[in-house]
Amino acid sequence: PPIRELQRGTNWMIENQDGESNFILEEVDMKQIVCIINCRQCNIRIQGKAKNINVDGCEKVNIFCEDVLSTVEFVNSDKINFQTTGTVRAIAIDKCNGVQLYLSKESAGAEITTSKSSEMNANVPNPDDEDDMIEIPIPEQFVTKIVGKKAVTEVSALYTF
Repeated sequence: PPIRELQRGTNWMIENQDGESNFILEEVDMKQIVCIINCRQCNIRIQGKAKNINVDGCEKVNIFCEDVLSTVEFVNSDKINFQTTGTVRAIAIDKCNGVQLYLSKESAGAEITTSKSSEMNANVPNPDDEDDMIEIPIPEQFVTKIVGKKAVTEVSALYTF
């Protein structure tokens, strides 16, 4: 069944939503975690400053937020659009396909950690023209060489411009 509730005052649970075009979480505060689970074809707007945002098992979901204190995590999800108008410091993407990140100027330097994922892009304001966004592909192919007793890994030449 669809769930949308604040549990124990700290966890926003958004589960099993399908086709929800205008879902808004108002006044989220930095003690609260937002969990978005098994949602399909939804637009979710998170207002305020969340502690964490976790997205798991979702497909074709658009998420808009202001600030996130800790991390935004995407797991087992496909065709996700994520946009922030404030500050996000860290993003983790695991076992996902088709993740588009739209980062504000304040979030352009966020640390993005990925594993077992494909079709990922970060869109950030152009440093030369802030009215223009540039799309930067997040590498998914690497070349590893054994050098002495260590593995040395570099991004594949496919991602050099």
